[in-house]
Amino acid sequence: MCDIVRHRLGKIYVSLSTCIFKNLAFEEYLLRHHDLENDGDAMLLWSNKPAVVIGRHQNPWLEANIPFLREYGIDLARRHSGGGTVYHDEGNLNISLLTTRKAHCRKKNLEFLAKAINDRFKVNVVPTSRDDMELQPGSRKCSGTAARITTARAYHHLTLLVNADLLVLSTSLRSPYKEYINTNASRSVRAPAVGFLKQDDASAEVSSVRETVIQQFSERFKECVVTDVDVDEELKKNEQVVENLSFLKDWNWIFGKTPKFWFENGSRKQYVEAGIIKECSLGRSQRKVERKIQCIRNDESAQAVHVTPGSLLDIRKTTMKRDTQRRSVMWTARHALGRVALHSTRRIAASAPRPLSIAHVVTSRHLCVTSTRFCAAAAPERHEFQAETKNLMDIVAKSLYSDSEVFVRELISNASDALEKRRCVELTGQIAEGPSEIRVTTDEGHRTITFEDTGIGMDRRELLECLGTIAKSGSKEFIEKNKDNAEAVIGQFGVGFYSAFMVADSVVVTTRKVGEPEEKGLKWTWKGDNSYEVSEEKGLPTGTRIVIHLKPGDSAEYSKAERVKEVIDKYSYFVAAPILLNGERVNSLNAIWTLQPKDVTKEMHETFFKQLAKQQKKSEAFQRPCYTIHYKTDTPVSLRSVLYIPQHRFSMLEYAAQAHNRDCGLSLYARRVLIKPNAKELLPNYLHFVMGVVDSEDIPLNLSREMLQNNPVLRKLRKILTDKVLSFLQNEMKKDNEKYEDFYKQYSIFLKEGIVTQVDHSEKEEIAKLMLFESSNLKAGVLTNLTEYCKRMQEDQKEIYYMFSPSRQLAESSPYYELVRSQNKEVLFLYEPADEVVFLALHQFNMKPLVGVEKWAESAASKGEDKDKAEGKQFRDVDKKELLDWIKSTLGSVKVFDIAGNHRPSEHPVMLTIKHEMGAARHLLRTGEIKDLEHLVFLQPCLHVNLSHPLIKSLYTMKRTDPKTAELLISQIYDNALITSGLLKDTSGMVQRLNKLLTQLAGSKSTILTP
Repeated sequence: MCDIVRHRLGKIYVSLSTCIFKNLAFEEYLLRHHDLENDGDAMLLWSNKPAVVIGRHQNPWLEANIPFLREYGIDLARRHSGGGTVYHDEGNLNISLLTTRKAHCRKKNLEFLAKAINDRFKVNVVPTSRDDMELQPGSRKCSGTAARITTARAYHHLTLLVNADLLVLSTSLRSPYKEYINTNASRSVRAPAVGFLKQDDASAEVSSVRETVIQQFSERFKECVVTDVDVDEELKKNEQVVENLSFLKDWNWIFGKTPKFWFENGSRKQYVEAGIIKECSLGRSQRKVERKIQCIRNDESAQAVHVTPGSLLDIRKTTMKRDTQRRSVMWTARHALGRVALHSTRRIAASAPRPLSIAHVVTSRHLCVTSTRFCAAAAPERHEFQAETKNLMDIVAKSLYSDSEVFVRELISNASDALEKRRCVELTGQIAEGPSEIRVTTDEGHRTITFEDTGIGMDRRELLECLGTIAKSGSKEFIEKNKDNAEAVIGQFGVGFYSAFMVADSVVVTTRKVGEPEEKGLKWTWKGDNSYEVSEEKGLPTGTRIVIHLKPGDSAEYSKAERVKEVIDKYSYFVAAPILLNGERVNSLNAIWTLQPKDVTKEMHETFFKQLAKQQKKSEAFQRPCYTIHYKTDTPVSLRSVLYIPQHRFSMLEYAAQAHNRDCGLSLYARRVLIKPNAKELLPNYLHFVMGVVDSEDIPLNLSREMLQNNPVLRKLRKILTDKVLSFLQNEMKKDNEKYEDFYKQYSIFLKEGIVTQVDHSEKEEIAKLMLFESSNLKAGVLTNLTEYCKRMQEDQKEIYYMFSPSRQLAESSPYYELVRSQNKEVLFLYEPADEVVFLALHQFNMKPLVGVEKWAESAASKGEDKDKAEGKQFRDVDKKELLDWIKSTLGSVKVFDIAGNHRPSEHPVMLTIKHEMGAARHLLRTGEIKDLEHLVFLQPCLHVNLSHPLIKSLYTMKRTDPKTAELLISQIYDNALITSGLLKDTSGMVQRLNKLLTQLAGSKSTILTP
């Protein structure tokens, strides 16, 4: 059945987790426990860090490039639903639609999603007969789909490729074992994939797609609740989610669920059932090895036994018991796989997976293990740099003197890492504790600068890998792309050791690894050409020493202590290890964001704040913070931060001056090393006034400008920090309202800007909770907020009423307020033009529309136009029609599109309403988009005439006795109504008419206005 059952209610869950296992666990929990009867249909939205997800009945060795996934830390998961294998990353949006089994319909779901995407992003996404979606009919696939159906419930989930990394996707799903596997397991149908939004498109964010889907889904229900879900919190309190997570991460589910299959490569065969090798044949001479392999898990290393011939010799020597045999097989096969030529790719420490980038996935050994060659040749004394390194050296040497100072940061960061590695080894008890420090020495006479640490040191292999090759992130493709904009390579793109080349004539590195004998020291020498030499050096201390012989000219400034200190203060001031410059410590201030909040005193915060203000060259007005936020978390990303809101009153002149060129007061650090000052990416523009430090171990040091803008960790940090600042201010408003009101006077203009400029409505509402207003139900000067207003609303009240006026006195004398007051409704008073623009942008709060009193008065007035019947007619119908027709013809159809009369008790002779939002019209007038009388024809004004008012009664008489004065009088009454509504900008004509009217009245009898 394909008719969607409509509910009064719907519910949307937005997961804050990026862990595939946690999101699948929560999805399964919703399937079993979401209250469909009372809460209605549900939708779960989620995005993951890189992961490959196979269907319930699929073979992971057949569907995924398992060696590649493991090397780069990409998760492999098996879901409960059927269907094919998909790749997830944070450029995807995953959608799960939960309904009753009766209402389950993939076709309807895909149609509503395609419509939402096409309308919002102007693309042509179409559903296919396979219940997938393509970008244009017959083109590339942009979404896969699957379903899980139980007795009474079902969910339909799909993955939208928004701007995913397609090269990583392709490599992750290209199995090196595919041609060797024979199985009846479900196979994925391969199809070219594409993200439906361009990566350089400003709107191509998963967040904007998510917002679009939420809006489209919500329109299917009378009421739809959107809830952010912290799965980590659910794990703390919900045993069912914990059980689901444990089940999904279990080897027996991911691999053991695999349907039986044969693996065959020539004479080598193995039969695998439930992930366990049941039978194995390696050929006539390998019987002992076969017995040892049987009944162990079919790990990727067991596959490597059959794919790589070089591993068998080590396996034959294994004579341990079953469990030990399994570990030995795995280790020896991995060892064989790992013996790749030294310069084929740069190694990264085994303690962490390689970071993903397009350039990382091009090595052939991940695409086909059978083509891997092994070599163990000894390294020669003289080595040539790789072509990529030569190109980089050429660019660095010739182009980047303006950003050359970053080499100090990079080499100190390397030294700090070496010290940390040594500390970890010391904790195991394998070596004795030693001094931990970084020494920087300058020699202006010899034009040198030396960096020395007491860290872990390097052996020959590490020396060749770290100093002989460049990371793939700096590969030839990247360099060619940025050749015309070399500044993108250095500065924000950390090239580590190679950054020294831009200031060096020659570099000498001496090192000895901890635990190596004294005669095993090494010396690495580069003399400015395309090669380097490695030789043995005896008698070296453990650690590393780098001597840079500086080029003459500008580079020679780094042989001066004061210049180097300036760079250390800027980038490396908070490195944990002591930094000694010519024997004197230069980084004495502690990185307080790494401490526990309870251990940091108010005085420490004030001292640190002054240091930040000094670094950011703030004025002397920035002496102490108004608010301090010390925040630490490890989920969903590692984050250590100290944020300050300064005590500073911004003038409108300052606001206007900063509008297009704002500095951000946040500095981005990674492991105490400055990555970027003025990190605008960490907070939205409206929170630029927040100062402080944000440190995340998940941010790589080698972060380019392009990567900084698109880094998923950075986007996550931005959301966490934004939510934290807003929730902190909301709590402070409750704790100390007087202090918060002082803050609001200083920073309200920026909060209002946030509501107007942000796209995400949930964020708009969080900001709106911070706004303060006077209310008709409270005394003058007493402020309230939207949350408190909602608590005071009448039971039958569905709308929030507001009114713009320059002052409370004018507001309370307004005909619109008079009408609302008669209905006993509370009104928020907006005294600044910006407030009215904010309410127009916000539209609603807590699912309650924001309605201007003028708009409400229009509908209320129309209901009371015939009240004269109940109170007795003051005018006969014919007289009433005569008067109203005369007023309309006198003023003209431009000024009076429609006219109506009433006998409502009021102090005002007339009231003006328009068919459009009055606030929007006032805003257009203020900005000069429309000009006075020119705009009236578009606004279609309706004039409500109070026939009981003495002035109107006198006007009826005057139009006969003194028609000229009557015309002046009705024109003046009309302009008074325009002024009251805020729609009259130019009053010069009105003043002239008023003078003329007064002159005529002064010369008339005193009883002229007597009815």
